[in-house]
Amino acid sequence: LRRFGNATGKKWPLCAILNREAAIAGRRWKEQNEEPSGAALMANMTKNVIIGSMGIAGVVALLAIVDLIVGFPFQGQMLMDIMFLAGAAMVGYMGWDSYRDLR
Repeated sequence: LRRFGNATGKKWPLCAILNREAAIAGRRWKEQNEEPSGAALMANMTKNVIIGSMGIAGVVALLAIVDLIVGFPFQGQMLMDIMFLAGAAMVGYMGWDSYRDLR
């Protein structure tokens, strides 16, 4: 059995060196091909919920503005339009703040 030396001068058998390299390669392969953990999936789902809520708040705000101008989706009730705009602004701000915290 051939022996190889390392920087300290200690001799190692060739089979030990090959087994160590195979173990390192196996760990690297497992890290690269592993499915995301539960925490990573949960963070991704949380991000999607936040983005979705911000999008819906934007749609509600847009409909309220259109209703103020045209009087179509909510029958032109100004008080309701202002309340919808305020609610959409609050949800949008909370979503934006939560998204910043998630990064």
